[in-house]
This record gives sequence, C-alpha cells and structure tokens, in this order.
Amino acid sequence: MSGMKEWRLHHPKATFREIEAAVDEKLSGMASRAADLQHKQMGEHPRCPDCGKCWRDRASKTAAPS
Repeated sequence: MSGMKEWRLHHPKATFREIEAAVDEKLSGMASRAADLQHKQMGEHPRCPDCGKCWRDRASKTAAPS
C-alpha cells in the first residue's frame, strides 16, 4: 500500500486507531478508483449507490475546449 510506510515514519507515535483511520482512508480511495476504472472499461458511467442515477465525468464538462 503506497504511502503508508512514509505515513508511519511521519507518525511514529500514532495510536492503533490513527493507523486504522489512515489505512481506511487509503483503502477507500483505492476502492473508489478501482470502481471508476471498472466502469470506464465496461463503457458505463458509475451509478450512485443511494439513488441509482448515473454519475458522469465532471472533467469532460469543465475542461476547456482544445
């Protein structure tokens, strides 16, 4: 898990709860990126887990024209 070794070096006195929170934060970011990649590979937009509406890529709406 990239970055955790460095995090531990910067937080040598971290409690188990602080370490757990840092790991959870890393894992949630990785899971989100993996889900986005999976949907892009399938040619679909990801959907909101609460309402089921399609999430669209915001970058394509806000990118400046070339």
